[in-house]
Amino acid sequence: MTVPISASDFSPLDKPKPTCDACSTNDARGFSFRYAYQPIVDVISRMVCAHEALVRGPNGESAGTVLARVTDANRYRFDQACLAS
Repeated sequence: MTVPISASDFSPLDKPKPTCDACSTNDARGFSFRYAYQPIVDVISRMVCAHEALVRGPNGESAGTVLARVTDANRYRFDQACLAS
């Protein structure tokens, strides 16, 4: 059974997320990125049941373009930035 969800189904955090200056700045990674949210639809009920976060460049570049810039040197900071976003 699929239950429709919306932003109102989630309560805000009681306290702000901790931030790591080194992980949250573009300088630490050497590039910036954003997310595009793709709805996941139950085709039978025709209702959105989830969203998938897709990494994109700051001007809508593909995930491949962004991920090609992830190296062994910045992989940890990229991962932390994804988690903090």
